[in-house]
Amino acid sequence: MKKLKIYLILILPMVLLGVNCKKSVTNNSSDKYHTLKGRLMVNCTTPYANKSIQLKGDNSFTPEFSVGKNGEDKWYTDENGYFEIIYKPNGSAGTLFAPIAVMKFIPISNKVLDIGEVNLGGTFNFVIKLQANNPYTENDTLILRDFNGASAFSELRVPGPFQSGLIDTVLNEGYSSYPINYASPIKFDFAFYLSSNPPGLSWATLNALFCSSTFSEAIITID
Repeated sequence: MKKLKIYLILILPMVLLGVNCKKSVTNNSSDKYHTLKGRLMVNCTTPYANKSIQLKGDNSFTPEFSVGKNGEDKWYTDENGYFEIIYKPNGSAGTLFAPIAVMKFIPISNKVLDIGEVNLGGTFNFVIKLQANNPYTENDTLILRDFNGASAFSELRVPGPFQSGLIDTVLNEGYSSYPINYASPIKFDFAFYLSSNPPGLSWATLNALFCSSTFSEAIITID
């Protein structure tokens, strides 16, 4: 009888341990899936509606990064451009494709991550200002792209001597340098140079604000 009691005492904790382990395995199984959601827009007013999208690893162009619950590697936006990707991660960061790469460095550390609205063809407004630390002479000309010109090759030429101030105002400029980086300012840059130093290209950079009435600023500094 004593032996039977001892056996029961030993068996009962083992049974309870087995039940707890089973529960733990079940919980871990549900934890392996992450959710990425957001909205895609064709431009400032038109949603990227009912289109296929993919989430792939930043270091690999295979769909192994984002296998869904049913083994899918492709998802779809709804009629308003919203999407929700439930996936099993395999890596540290991913890139969203629609169908080209539109956003990279998307982290998977968040169980649920909403990346907000991503514009595939947004426009923005900006002004170009000159900071003339050196006025140079009337023999010098500042040359840059004329964003209001007939083509992308049109030139805006500002004669010297230079004075600090507004050079140009640009409305509804398009953006094409995709993919953009997750949670980072959207950079836009352009080249400029002086006629007295044609090979010496310099660059002005601004933060593009898609679909906003706010004007970004690009500062050209001449020393």
